[in-house]
Amino acid sequence: MKSWSDPIVRRAVRAVVEGVHAQRDAQAALGDTDRLGHDQAADLVMSETRRLRMEDTTLLPIAMSPDEQAAVWATVRHAAVAELAGLGRLQLLLDDETIQDVNINGGDEVWILRADGSKTQGEPVADNDADLLKLGQRLARRYGREGEQEWSETRPVAEVTLASGHRITLVREVAPRPTISIRRPDLTIQRVSQLVALGTLHETIAEFLAGVVRFGANVLVAGGPKAGKTTTMRCLLNEIAPEERIITIEDVRELELSHPVMVDADGSPLHADVIAIATRRPNAELEGAFTLSDGLRASKRLNPDRLVVGEVRSSEAAEMLDAMMGEAGGSVCTIHAASARAALGRLEYLAAEHSTMSEAGARRRVADAVDVVCWQRQDPKSRQRYVAEVLEVSGVDGDTLLVHEVYRVDAEGRLSGDGPSVKMRQWLTAHGWRHGMRAVD
Repeated sequence: MKSWSDPIVRRAVRAVVEGVHAQRDAQAALGDTDRLGHDQAADLVMSETRRLRMEDTTLLPIAMSPDEQAAVWATVRHAAVAELAGLGRLQLLLDDETIQDVNINGGDEVWILRADGSKTQGEPVADNDADLLKLGQRLARRYGREGEQEWSETRPVAEVTLASGHRITLVREVAPRPTISIRRPDLTIQRVSQLVALGTLHETIAEFLAGVVRFGANVLVAGGPKAGKTTTMRCLLNEIAPEERIITIEDVRELELSHPVMVDADGSPLHADVIAIATRRPNAELEGAFTLSDGLRASKRLNPDRLVVGEVRSSEAAEMLDAMMGEAGGSVCTIHAASARAALGRLEYLAAEHSTMSEAGARRRVADAVDVVCWQRQDPKSRQRYVAEVLEVSGVDGDTLLVHEVYRVDAEGRLSGDGPSVKMRQWLTAHGWRHGMRAVD
């Protein structure tokens, strides 16, 4: 099949799309096209391509052989249906399961990051930036789980989650060219054992973290952008007993704990009682916003056994600490930080900055609330993601949070550290821990 960006293909696709518009009521054609279903679009495209092949012999080069023309028309049909009922050339990237992320810097500059860590430049997704703007507007208006969104000169940023789970961020005006970034959800990694097989978790660390989450410790999963925090948190949460009631609060529903693929070896759901709360942006009248803090406050009245926050980064920090100190315990959240210790410092800062707590009060609250911090990184050379630090929080001494280094892993996978503290060992044993704590190599 020829490239969708091939000039000959693009010329024919434009002719087909224009012909489909002409087949429909001229007054409503442009407005109705977005509402075309796939089957309806396919029928219209088939009819129009049949007409063009009979009536417009100049559309394809005369020098093309019948086989070459057939290959072009096959590509044109697929591309035209995507233009009419999908997201055009962007649809190819969304449908490719080997693609992890896509960064589009204008219609003709496309960067593709695959699951194996490779980065390549892809083909254009639009003929020009004006067409890319139209594509982005259509995407924001009609394809997001969040409902219709505005993406315009006055609202230059939009965030859209497709039904497929793809997270899309659109930026215009404040960037030199229209910019679109796409992140593909990966729900194939669900269990701690998979993280061990991938090298994300050392086996000893995996046993420890699975135990502390399963038995109800409060855990902070920290790391930089693209370190894999959400995937690690999902796998740890899947260690929780299936009868426990879990409430998740996220900007975008990424954890997907109740997704149909989240099943055990017998095919039973890993979690039978999950409420997934998502934030909401205000509408054009600046009404209807729902924040992470709002979600945390509401969730406490929904009888949770576990509270989970996708990412703590603002005023929700104090609410999260309060939830961790609640009777149930066992809360898990992520935070951006450059190290495990920096994660504690950032949580302390956010709690003090966005509440009436003093710095000393916030420090004490962090010490009382957080039990374990694991920090994950992505090696810049190998692109390997792995948990590099695990700390226990043991208290506070004046201006200093006291921590115990449980484990540390270097880029070669070598494990060091003191292992779990005596207090942690006793706590795990009291909760029925059956795995022996391995000595550090």
